[in-house]
Amino acid sequence: MSFLLKPFVLLWQAACWFVEESDAPAPNVESVAEDADPQEAAPAKGSLITDGQLAELAIQTWRLERRIESMEPDKIFGDTSESDDLDHGRKALGREKKKLTDSSRRLRKFLEAFDVEYEDLTGKRYDPGLTAVEVLSWDEPDAGSMEYDVIKETIRPLVRKQSSVIKIAQVVCVEGEGQ
Repeated sequence: MSFLLKPFVLLWQAACWFVEESDAPAPNVESVAEDADPQEAAPAKGSLITDGQLAELAIQTWRLERRIESMEPDKIFGDTSESDDLDHGRKALGREKKKLTDSSRRLRKFLEAFDVEYEDLTGKRYDPGLTAVEVLSWDEPDAGSMEYDVIKETIRPLVRKQSSVIKIAQVVCVEGEGQ
């Protein structure tokens, strides 16, 4: 199970100092210039973290939440007969899932202190005019699909800071039957 935790342990440790001091104000983070690449932008004088770093933390938090959702005992252990080892494994998985959920909650709280939010666009109607969405691929419509284009899967969520997009979403869409 530790292989699942490794990418997030450092993120959690970096965010913990702030979350534990919930009454402390968020550090001063100045905006990155419109034309600057947020991933490469250095922190402004007096700030501790860039918009690009916040966006990456939001993306990794979203991915952690997706992994937590997929941690169902039947998916991992299968629907096999009960034994003491399997029962112990299910209980251990439940404990780890609870710990990861708590870490995810703390990371989300940290992001909220910086007014950063992320959005999973899966299942939403795709609008070709959306500039904050990059379509990575188009899938063929399934039988009985919608008459309009739909976002089938979010690869990377849309990340906003103070309602301004700091990282565009990457999605897979499915063509509607009316296309």
